[in-house]
Amino acid sequence: MLLETEVARLKAHSEQLQQNLEDMVKNYDAQYEQCMTMINRNNDELNELRDANGRAVADFFDMSVKNEALEMRVLQERGVRELNVDLNYEFQIDQMKADTLEAMRKAHDNQQQCEQLIAHWQHRVSQMEHHVAMVQSATNEKVLSELVEHYMTQIDESNAKLIEMRKQKV
Repeated sequence: MLLETEVARLKAHSEQLQQNLEDMVKNYDAQYEQCMTMINRNNDELNELRDANGRAVADFFDMSVKNEALEMRVLQERGVRELNVDLNYEFQIDQMKADTLEAMRKAHDNQQQCEQLIAHWQHRVSQMEHHVAMVQSATNEKVLSELVEHYMTQIDESNAKLIEMRKQKV
């Protein structure tokens, strides 16, 4: 009998241990799946970032090549222009005259635009001043009428009190 109870206890303990092991394995499996999901997601993001970096590097290289080509073109054009200017001093003087005339025309246009803008804003300011004066006048009239009404009410109350006092004395 003692042996049977010990066997039953050990069997129950063994089943409990087996259940605990199964629970631990399930828990570890779930954690493993979560980790693998995160790793896969991180790998996908890393691949996207690598692809984006690759595109950025390619774009940078393309822009660098285009920039160098443009710089060479600018230098070439500058050289041609300097050569032409050096060869033709009269052209340089004519160009300066044309640039001066253009600058004077632009300065005149800018002055006219400034004058028009100033006139426009002066008109706007005068409109706002007129509006403010009208609002102030209306506000003053309203405040005065409210004060008169308030004082009239006080006078009426005082008169009513005086009449009441006279009636009481009589």
